[in-house]
Amino acid sequence: MEISNKKIVFYDGNCGFCNKTVEFLLKNDKNAQLRFAALQSDFADEILRKKFGLSIDFSTFYYLRNDQIFTKSTGFFEVLKEENNSYRWLRIFRFLPRIFTDKCYDYIAKNRNKMATAQCYVPTFEERKRFIA
Repeated sequence: MEISNKKIVFYDGNCGFCNKTVEFLLKNDKNAQLRFAALQSDFADEILRKKFGLSIDFSTFYYLRNDQIFTKSTGFFEVLKEENNSYRWLRIFRFLPRIFTDKCYDYIAKNRNKMATAQCYVPTFEERKRFIA
């Protein structure tokens, strides 16, 4: 798969909070630009490990856009840039020092299993087309 012009969110497929995040992004990505791949997939391994030389951390949010990887809070802010909704205002926090925003991200990641149950969102037929793996 050619990925140079794709916008791909890599997420922990076993995490309820992560699945809720994917559900939120699906519902708010009005232009259907984002694609999704579970970190447990062969596709994620191929792209993140082999292409970019990253160690996959299941508590980390990865976002690929224009052949560039964004992680943690930076990835979150970059995805919000793509969104065409009322949540874009959250991007104002990207001006805070990354060490601070990543600490906030790490706190949420550490407690994510307490924040949402492990229920999976069942995407519609159209939404399923946006999942790579």
